[in-house]
Amino acid sequence: MTTNHIDIIGNLSSLGLILYYQGNYDDAPYYHRRAHTIRRNFYPFDHIDIAESLYNIGNSFYQYGKYNEALDYYLQTLDTEEKFHSPYFADITLCLNNIGCTLDQQKKDAKVLHYYQHPLKISNILCQQKCYKEALEYYHQVFNIRESFYPSGHVDIVDSLNDIGITYMEMIEPKISRNYCNVLGLNMN
Repeated sequence: MTTNHIDIIGNLSSLGLILYYQGNYDDAPYYHRRAHTIRRNFYPFDHIDIAESLYNIGNSFYQYGKYNEALDYYLQTLDTEEKFHSPYFADITLCLNNIGCTLDQQKKDAKVLHYYQHPLKISNILCQQKCYKEALEYYHQVFNIRESFYPSGHVDIVDSLNDIGITYMEMIEPKISRNYCNVLGLNMN
């Protein structure tokens, strides 16, 4: 692939994302599809760069309320991402979350739980069910995974510490919760 084509793909994707973030869900998919078409002409079907286009198209359909189309693109994205990354890679996590949200919008509860088998999703569901001790186990798993992948102070590590602290607070464990908040630089005294 020439540098020109890479630049064109980047520009098309950027235009699609700008329109998406401006709430222009009608026009955003056009640019993502154009980027996707160029990528398909230069890369094999399951190349990791194609997953980005599929994901962006899925997001546009989701925001437009076209959940069947969004789900199709998210599933294609997940299939491609899983060939290249570990199950705890951030893009896979986002894709699983979006699949779960899409199925939730479609009221397909049994399938939602299948895609929420990721530890963070499990912990969030357990917290909603007020099963805090079980949720903490999963939040600690997420923290350990993130800590092994990201440098100290990374926003995802901070989010994990926050989740753990809030869960202890929900359990009415103020001393333990305060320790996590102090690590985050929040004064809870």
